[in-house]
Amino acid sequence: MDWFRIPVPQPGMLTIEAVNPSAIGIRFELAMYTPDVDWASVYTSASNSGDSVTLRWDLSVGGDYFLRLRNLDNLPEGEYTVTARLDAVEDPFEPNQDFTRAAPIEINDSLDAFIFPRGEEDWYEVNFSTPGAFHTSLTSVPENLKMEIVIYGSDLNWLSVYTFAGNPGDNVFLDYDIPAPGTYFIRIRDMQNTRNIEGAYTFTTSFEPVVDEFEPNPDVWRAKLVTQSPVQAYIFPRGDQDFYQLFVSTEGSLDIMADQVSENMRIELVLYDANYSWMALFNTSPSKGEPVLLQRNLGV
Repeated sequence: MDWFRIPVPQPGMLTIEAVNPSAIGIRFELAMYTPDVDWASVYTSASNSGDSVTLRWDLSVGGDYFLRLRNLDNLPEGEYTVTARLDAVEDPFEPNQDFTRAAPIEINDSLDAFIFPRGEEDWYEVNFSTPGAFHTSLTSVPENLKMEIVIYGSDLNWLSVYTFAGNPGDNVFLDYDIPAPGTYFIRIRDMQNTRNIEGAYTFTTSFEPVVDEFEPNPDVWRAKLVTQSPVQAYIFPRGDQDFYQLFVSTEGSLDIMADQVSENMRIELVLYDANYSWMALFNTSPSKGEPVLLQRNLGV
């Protein structure tokens, strides 16, 4: 048997071919080993003596790999030619196949990357300094890839925020309201466990910050004291509640109004007493985008 060391400078598909030009037929077996000379379970063999043999191996990292070539017929002689070729994959974000090696990207970014080798996942991390609306998309998707986008929380917690293509080659779009500053993670993969060495996908991100000086105030324990009027704030993210404290020093009529309401929102105002007791005093906008007024006669 013969051994060969094959330097591989970067990720790509390694193709090895053995041919037997001599009259003495060789029944080839090709077997590959890792840079640590561990068995890679990547091998092939000829069905008949004299047949040429081709072996292909998707490599996610460069290094010195090893080839073992032998004649399965155990003949002592025989001339052969063996060639090796690398079809390189130029992906500047590799290695990023898990969250520990997630590639940092910007909140407003566009990049081209590959799903390679087969079954690979691409992980990215994005740092947000404020809450806001985060938009992602996968476009120019190769026709054989059915793509998925998943967003994880700053502690890598599952957010149930994901979407996937209906068919191979379809574009994919995913939006998420970032509720708090921090580093979030994005996983991109092909759901069919395949790969594409020739076609890159385009991953695009954009961000609309939501700066609300009264946040966080999602509950009574973090209610913000109102010292001036009017107050401009946001209902964000979806399902958000805003709590405020009002200090009333004199008797009279208390009027609370929410106006300049976004067209997609129907606002509710609820008034509680100083002990956060239910006063059965509330009012709701009659329809989306309309203002709402809450009135109360107070005695001190």
